[in-house]
Amino acid sequence: MGRPLDDANDAIEADLERLRDLEDELRGLTSDWTADSVVRTFARDDAGVDDYEDEATVLGAHAYRPSTQSEDPGHIHIGRLLLTSGLSVLAGRRGIRSDGSLTVVFSKTTDGLASQPGAPSVSDDLATIERLGRLRDAGLLTTEEFERKKAELLDRL
Repeated sequence: MGRPLDDANDAIEADLERLRDLEDELRGLTSDWTADSVVRTFARDDAGVDDYEDEATVLGAHAYRPSTQSEDPGHIHIGRLLLTSGLSVLAGRRGIRSDGSLTVVFSKTTDGLASQPGAPSVSDDLATIERLGRLRDAGLLTTEEFERKKAELLDRL
C-alpha cells in the first residue's frame, strides 16, 4: 500500500511545484504584488478552466479578486471553410470555429488577505487540499488520511 501513496505524494509535489512557478510568474506581472490590477486571458477549454482556477487561487492568496471579465466567443475559419469546399464542416465545430477566450481583470483589494512574507502560501495549502481530495476520490488515500492532512493544513490558514 506504500507505493500508491508515494506516487500520490510525487503528484502532489509536482502540482505544488507548478503552482510555485505560477506564483513566481504572477509576482513578476504584478510588480511583487503591488500592481492595482492584472489582466489575464484564458482559453475556453478544459486547460483554460484549470489555468483560471490556478491563477485565481494564487492571485486570491495575494488579495487580488476577479473584478471584470469579457468573453471572445471565437471566430469562424472562413478560409478553411472555403479551401476545403465546405468539407471542414464534417470535422464539426473544431473544424470551422475557434474556441475563443476569456479575459479577466483581477483587481487588488484592501481586505488584508495577502499572505505574510515567509509564511506558507495559502494557494499552496488550498491546492494541496484539492489534490488530496482527488486522491481520496481515486481511492489512493483513505478518508481518515485525507481528513487528518486537511485539518493540519486548515489549521495553518
